[in-house]
Amino acid sequence: MNEVDATDWLVKAIRDARIICAKRLAYPELGGDDGRPDGLHLPGNLILDLAPELRLRGGNDRTAPVALVGAFGDTNAGVLVWHGLGSGKDSQGRARLHDLSGVASPLRDPENSGALAVLAFERSRRGIQCDYVVCRTIKEEDQIEDRLGPVDPGYAVIWGAHAARVSADDRLPRWLPLEMPADEW
Repeated sequence: MNEVDATDWLVKAIRDARIICAKRLAYPELGGDDGRPDGLHLPGNLILDLAPELRLRGGNDRTAPVALVGAFGDTNAGVLVWHGLGSGKDSQGRARLHDLSGVASPLRDPENSGALAVLAFERSRRGIQCDYVVCRTIKEEDQIEDRLGPVDPGYAVIWGAHAARVSADDRLPRWLPLEMPADEW
């Protein structure tokens, strides 16, 4: 099977000014015991940055279509889901990415439980696109973590557009990492 050069893939995604989210895939997200995937749990602020209109729509579950493009060229339809505001811990709402393709997708394969996945989001006039890679080897995971830092289960590491420049002369890097534990999503 083909092996992706994860470093090249990641460098291209960052160069294209995309929002990057790296996380370890969890068994229930991929189909778990009942074969019905929950969808990838993502930080709510990431989803609302990509699709701010979800905050404005009524109803509990709000969705936005997303084109999923795998590192090996496979293209699938997906949907971002913003689950309505709850109470207590859930007062911030919850967000998920659902891959609507068949079980052949790496984002739906329970064998990928624990694997490192990197999602590169971009919003354009055509809509939201998510390029992704699910690491297949320890070598690929090491390459990604060398660039982004460690990605622990239950955490997401996000590189994105929130690192603003103070002035035109500021030489700060445009991309700054943010590590976010799942209980704050």
